[in-house]
Amino acid sequence: MSEIEPDTKSRILAAAEAEFLANGYDRARMQAIADRAQINKAMLHYHFRSKDELFAQIFRNKAGVFFPKVEASLREQPDFIPFTCVFIDTYMAHLMANPFLPSYLLQVSVNHLELLEQVAIDFPRKFVRAFEAACQSGQVRPHDARQFVVSIIGMCVMPFIGRNLIKGFLALEDSQFDELISSRAEEIKRYVVLLLTPEPKESKEPSRA
Repeated sequence: MSEIEPDTKSRILAAAEAEFLANGYDRARMQAIADRAQINKAMLHYHFRSKDELFAQIFRNKAGVFFPKVEASLREQPDFIPFTCVFIDTYMAHLMANPFLPSYLLQVSVNHLELLEQVAIDFPRKFVRAFEAACQSGQVRPHDARQFVVSIIGMCVMPFIGRNLIKGFLALEDSQFDELISSRAEEIKRYVVLLLTPEPKESKEPSRA
C-alpha cells in the first residue's frame, strides 16, 4: 500500500481539482471524484474523509507555492515598481498554470474563509506597507495602496473568472483568448509603470534669456 499510496493520492487530488473546476464546490460530489480517479468511494474516504478536507488540501497546495515565492521577491527587490512587475509576472504565470485558482478563491471566500489564514494571507498587508513606504520615499507616485491592490487583483484575475464572458463580448475562439491571456502580464505592467512612475521634477535653475 505504501508504494502506491502517493500515486493514489495524487490521482485523487487531480480528480478533485477537475471536479471542483467543472461543478464548483457545492455541486461537486465525492462519488464523482472517485469515478474520475478510477477508484472506489471507500478508497477515496481512506485518503480523504470529506469534500472539505479535499478542497482544503488542494487550496493549500496551490496557494502554498505562490505566496512564499512572492514574499521572497518582495524581500529581494528594494525598488517597488520592478518588484510589482515581477509580482505580476509570477501571479499571471501561476494563474495560467492553475486557471481554476480564481474560482477556488471565490469558493474559499464563501465556504472556507478560514483557509486564507493558513496560506500567508498577510502578504497583501506587507504589500500595502511596502507600497506606502515607496510613496513616502518618492519611489512611486502617491496613490491609495488599497485601491492599487484591488486594481492589480482585478486586472489579473478577471480574465480567468470571466473567460466565457470575454470570449463572447470580443467574439474570440479559444486559441484567440489564450493568445490574449499570454500577453496579459505585459499589458498590466504597462498600466502599472504609467500609474506609479513619479512625474519628473521641474528644474529650479533660472532660465537664461
